[in-house]
Amino acid sequence: MTATTIVLWCVFVVIFDGYDLAINGVALPLLMQEWNMTAVQAGMLASTALAGMMFGAMFFGMLADKIGRKNVILICVTLFSGFTFWGGFASNPTEFGILRFIAGLGIGGVLPNLISPEQNATARTQFVLNEVHAPDASIAALFRQGRSMSTLLFWCCFFMCLLMVYALGSWLPKLMMAAGYSLGNSLMFLMAMNIGAVIGTIGGGILADRFHLKPVIIGMFLLGAVSLVGLGFNSPQAVIYLLVAAAGASAIGSSILLYSFVAQYYPLSIRSTGIGCASAVGRVGAIVGPIIIGFLLGMELPHKMNFLAVAIPAIIGAISVALIVRKDLNAERNAEILLSKQKLNSVKT
Repeated sequence: MTATTIVLWCVFVVIFDGYDLAINGVALPLLMQEWNMTAVQAGMLASTALAGMMFGAMFFGMLADKIGRKNVILICVTLFSGFTFWGGFASNPTEFGILRFIAGLGIGGVLPNLISPEQNATARTQFVLNEVHAPDASIAALFRQGRSMSTLLFWCCFFMCLLMVYALGSWLPKLMMAAGYSLGNSLMFLMAMNIGAVIGTIGGGILADRFHLKPVIIGMFLLGAVSLVGLGFNSPQAVIYLLVAAAGASAIGSSILLYSFVAQYYPLSIRSTGIGCASAVGRVGAIVGPIIIGFLLGMELPHKMNFLAVAIPAIIGAISVALIVRKDLNAERNAEILLSKQKLNSVKT
């Protein structure tokens, strides 16, 4: 199988994986009518797949090291495809929630395993890397050498960003219906949000290469806040579509750029730990987001307040990014390189 074929298959897997997650927002208003659920119950139901994603990413990441990435990808695709199909025959919310949780395990497990290391390390290299990095590769190391406040701010950014992403993904059709739009129009708004997400991801990367990550992420968070506040006002439908697309571009685009920002901030010895911890905190936000919006919809507040509630995390995220103090990593990287060379020379001798 050629590299191009492998990449194409990976693209298909990612598309189906994303569709499986996005379909939840489409089905939620219909399920509320079918099973007479309250908005709070529907919010908790929407979070079951997100909880499964969190556990799936952890479990299948470890399993791949034992049975191989290809086997794990096959298992995950089977899980999220089969149990999503089975969910169509669920007879009650409890059964549907269990099936969505299991499908979420596959959704969360497939993406990390689509990325494979370029080459395997030799035994000598592994020995050297273990000697150099193992003592520092801990959560405690994230709070050393003046990194405490920035680490907490990164966690806050990820929490707020993924809360916003999954609150919109799960509830946008229902939010638009509460604003007076039909179900058909509400589903089109969800499509506009995802189109905006594609544009935001690509455009955000281009802007970050030119102007640096920090100002671009702050700008995207602020764009999201302004767009969401604007959705609370009566505007022409074309403007509403534009605002929804801008909200999708900023929410999902900033979530992608945050991973790069974290990777640039931490030194190599604790980079994976920093990314993993921030991502884990973000997953908690993803679970909490749909539940919070469910509570708000259950309170039957004016629709402006619902959009304002989603905009607040964007403002908090922008402030958090602005407060992160970027460290000069050159000294730390040079020290790591020097120590690695010393260890390698000692192994050779």
